[in-house]
Amino acid sequence: MPRHVIFRPGDAGDNNNNRAWVANIYSRPRRFYGLQMGLSGYRDKISLLGRDFRELDRRRYLVWTKETPEFLAEFVNVNHRQVLTDISTNSQAFSVQVGYRLPGLKEH
Repeated sequence: MPRHVIFRPGDAGDNNNNRAWVANIYSRPRRFYGLQMGLSGYRDKISLLGRDFRELDRRRYLVWTKETPEFLAEFVNVNHRQVLTDISTNSQAFSVQVGYRLPGLKEH
């Protein structure tokens, strides 16, 4: 597979010798059972057609899995910066999910 292909699966290797890193920090307050909030980050160097880019993915999330109700929310900002020109772009996304188990419906 050519070295400029950046969407290869993880076990196929990286297209440069730079290793990515991932970090995650979260909190689960005892007072609010089922609540978790956190931050995570991913950083890598991407080589594509003779140019190098820095990729930084930052996420924030809030989850409450008490089931009645259940709430999940996430915000993501992905930054790509070309190394030589320092030109930068941001892509942002978010998702929210709310669920509620109806009374009388039981799992078997």
